[in-house]
Formats: sequence, structure tokens, C-alpha cells
Amino acid sequence: AATTDTDNVQEEKEEESDVITEKEKKFYEKMRTFHAEKNSNEYKWRDVQSAYHKVLEAISKNRNELSNTILRPDMIPILTQLELILWCPISETFAPLPATTITGKNNNKGHNKNHQQERLFAREFSNHTQMQILKQYQKEKLGFVPSYKPMHTLVPNKIHFLQSLSKQMFTIYSNSLKPPPGFYEVREKARYQIEQFIQSNGYPNSRVILFGSIANGFGSPESDMDMCLSGISAKELEDIAKLLEAAAVDAAPPVPPSQDKGNKINITQVDSSRIGARIPIIKFVFDGELECDISIENPLAVLNTSFLRSYSYLDPRIPILAAIIKKWAKRRDINNPSHSTLSSYGYLLMLIHFLVYGSGSSNTNNENNKSASVTGIIPNLLYADPRCNLADPKQKDIQIPRNARKGVPQYQTKHPTEYLFSVDTYFYKIPSELPIQIQNQILESSNHNFNQSIGYLLMGFFRYYAHEFDYEHSYISLHQQPQVRGASNSNSVNKQYKFETDVWPFSLTGGHISSSRKKLLMIEDPFETFYDVAHPLKQSSFQRIRKEFVRAFTILSEFSDMKKGAGGKGGDDVLEKLWEDVKVVVNSKEDEEQNGEKQKK
Repeated sequence: AATTDTDNVQEEKEEESDVITEKEKKFYEKMRTFHAEKNSNEYKWRDVQSAYHKVLEAISKNRNELSNTILRPDMIPILTQLELILWCPISETFAPLPATTITGKNNNKGHNKNHQQERLFAREFSNHTQMQILKQYQKEKLGFVPSYKPMHTLVPNKIHFLQSLSKQMFTIYSNSLKPPPGFYEVREKARYQIEQFIQSNGYPNSRVILFGSIANGFGSPESDMDMCLSGISAKELEDIAKLLEAAAVDAAPPVPPSQDKGNKINITQVDSSRIGARIPIIKFVFDGELECDISIENPLAVLNTSFLRSYSYLDPRIPILAAIIKKWAKRRDINNPSHSTLSSYGYLLMLIHFLVYGSGSSNTNNENNKSASVTGIIPNLLYADPRCNLADPKQKDIQIPRNARKGVPQYQTKHPTEYLFSVDTYFYKIPSELPIQIQNQILESSNHNFNQSIGYLLMGFFRYYAHEFDYEHSYISLHQQPQVRGASNSNSVNKQYKFETDVWPFSLTGGHISSSRKKLLMIEDPFETFYDVAHPLKQSSFQRIRKEFVRAFTILSEFSDMKKGAGGKGGDDVLEKLWEDVKVVVNSKEDEEQNGEKQKK
């Protein structure tokens, strides 16, 4: 009887535990629904404010009879001159005005009261007061007050800061971000051993090809090995997965000396769980420390690797800038596509786009464009004439539009998965990196020419994507010049046209593209031009990335204003501040579990 009672109590506790778990699940479900509705309402409210801002901006620029029918003539100066100041382009919201107390003798008279309210509004909230309200709002909303300082103000007073920043960038890159001596030799030896093992086990015509960061010239000491197998079908890759699993040191039984053919390979932790994915991958660890991914041949991935490697050979400043930007993105937690942020490849394309076109690419009278003195400093290899010699500084880079290349061969390749498409794979290939002596000459020369130094270019990169690039109307492309915010240029890329021609995903509101979707960052792949490299982004993650660009430029701008010796700091201090770790907040237990699973994968 005592045993039965104990069992009953245990069953009741288990049932109670199940009930609590069920309640928790319902609670989490309600919270998810609540947050989804909250985010949806925030997006709608942001769209409303954005539309109101456009109306005010249009009225302030075009005072005509139509604007008088929308607003009372005496209200137009108040709204357009004072309320426009409260607009924050980063959060895309207006700073709220504090309540005002209206006093006066004629408050009981309707018309006079309204008139007096308008006058008090205009008097009490002057331009200076509005700016203070906006700054306070930005401090609370963003955590900092954005800097909109033009790039030309950095010269000539900030040359010492730029030199210090450039020197520190080079030092950090050389000491910790650049692959150490012997790095590529070790990877090549591993590639060769893996290739020999596969060839000697029944696949003599196969080849192992490196691609990705390990081979594109933008690798880091932590880069793993991405490989693909040529001459191998998807079915044969399954057999190779079994072969690798059997050969793994931590899984295979010892081979008797009489049966040892000398074709062993030191691999562990073989994972073939993704062999049935759209892009099948086998993961394993080589020689106890080198993480490896191997898949079937992907010619476009190899092509992109060669394209980026040519840019890494072209100018020694590009790998330095790329390494600093990638470290910043990783430390600020905006470099993980599985968390709806950008891949390293996306940031590399953004950097190349900026260096090719520069801040002043649209040739307009826009104030932002005037203030930015960064002009395109490297050629567009997609359009460089193969007859010119880019390695010779005396030769000019000859840019030829693709539709005007007479006698220049077109390299058309069928897309490996989208069989209805072909890809133009031409670009100017640079076979090897410049000699060390020439690289040092370029870096030394750029340090003396302020607007060519890596410090100045880093500031220009952050300012360009913080304040200048027109996310609403343009997308990042190496095939057409971009549109600068507020400019008008018929030759620039048009996002809506891209939506229609390449069927990029978008949201519709009443038959039109919603303003939230239009403002997302979109990046055109240089070869698969129908592919959006930034497709993992959501509206919230785009807002966070945009905010990080603004924060980065603001930090650099504020440090450049400090005087050395009076609280002034050098490049090492500003870089530490730039990429200080961001704290990621987990909203619920279920979110924490999901994030844990993603990290394991």
C-alpha cells in the first residue's frame, strides 16, 4: 500500500510538471505572437512617419498652390522648418515634442487661441531647441548622437589622426589578422593528401579544389578549408562520405600491418548529415585542428574565389580594409547569415563597390556628394579591357561596357543549378600578387596622400553606407553606378526595376512595394546577377546593420576631433572602441535553446 501511495504521488508530480510545461509553451507562444504584432505595428508606424516626412520634405522644396491646399499657409513654415528638424533618418522616426503650456489673456477666444498656440510653438521650439530634442531622442533611441560630418572636414586638421589610424590598422592586420607564414602551405599540403586519398580509393579522375576565404586572398588565421570535388557526381559523393567515415581515426579500427596500403589519412569527426542538402557537404577535421568542408564541384563558387583573389592582388590596401571590416562585423554580431545578417562575402562586395565607385560616383549637386572627397580608387575588373596591363602603373585602366566589347570574347557558362540561365564569367584576371617592394610603395604613398590612406578610406566606407547610399532606390551592384541619397541620376541602378526583372522578393502594400522592403540592403552577385547576396536580411537586422555603420563613422569622427595630449587618443584606442563586443540579449528560453542548436550546427 505504501508503495502504491508513493507511485500515485510520483504520477501526480509528473502530471503537474507536464501541466506547467504546457503552460510555459502557451506563454511562449503568446509572447511570440505579441512580439510579432508589436514588430508589425512598429513597421507600420515607421512607414507612416516616413510618408509624412516625404510630404513635409516635398512641400519645403516646392512651395506652390498644391501645398497650400494640403496645409494652411501659416502652418507650412512651422512644420517644414521646425518639425523637419526632428526627423531621425537612422531610426526613420520623428523625435516627439514635449507638451507645452499655453498662457495668455486671449486663450478663451477660439481663433486667437489657435493663432497664439502656433506662435508659441514657433517661439518656444526654435531650431536650436529642436536640435537638442532630436539629440536627446537619438541618445535614448540609438545610444549615441550620430555624426554627419563631411569627409572634407578631416583635412588638413586631422591628418595626424588619419596617419595614426592607418598605422594601427596596418599593425593589427600584420600581427593578428593576416595569415601567418606557412599558412597556405599547410592548407595546400592538406588538400593534396585528401586528394591523393580519394584518388587512390577508386576515384582516380577526381580533383580537390580550394575555394572561399582560404583561397580568395581574404583569409584569416581562423579560416577553415572549403573544398569541392570535380569529376564527382552527387551519388559518388555519398560513397566518398562513407569512405571518409570508415577512414576516420576516431571511428575506424586499427588496420593490420599486412593490409596497410599506405593510403591512410588523419581525419576525425566526420559529419555527413548534410549530404542530402541542396548543396551536399561533408564536414571533418584534418590533422586534429583544421576544420574542413568538402562538396561537389561548384564552378561559380570557384569563379567568385578567383575574382576576389584578383582584387586582393590588385592593391595591398584592399586586404587590410577587408580584414578590419570583417573583424568589426564579427565583433558587432552582424556577420552571421543564420541570424539574418550579412555574410563575409556580402561585406567584401560592399567594400569593392565603394572602392570602385567612390562616394562621388553620381556626379550630382547633392550636398552629401559634394562633401565626400573619396573617389573611385580601383578599377572594375568586370569591365577592364584584357589588353591593358593593370600591373603597370603607367598604363591607364581601360573600361569597356560589355555591350560594346568588339572582339573581346564573352565567357558564357551554363548555371550549375538554374539550367535556363547562363552566366558571363569574364573579368580581368590578375595572376599573382604584386612584389612586396611595390606593395610597400603603394602603402607609403597612400599615407602621404590623405584621401588615399587606409584610415581615410575606412572612414569613407562607413560614412558612405551610413549616410550616402540610397537604400530605398538603389541596390549594390558592380554593373551600374549607384545613386547617392537625395540625388537624381537616370543612369543609376533602380531597385524597383530589379524587383520586376529578376523577381527579387518584396512585400506589396496596395499593389506597390512597401517602403519597409524597399529600404532593405540588397547586393547583386557580380556573376549570378539575379541572386541577392543580402537575402537573409530582415527589416530589423537591416536597421541594426545600418545603425552599426552610423555608430562606426560617429566613433571615428569623434576620435578625430580629440587633440593629442588632451584626452586625445590614437588609432589603437579608436579601433578597440570600434569593434568592442556587442551584448546579444536572448528573449526567451526557447530562443536560447534555438540559438544553442544553431551554434552546435
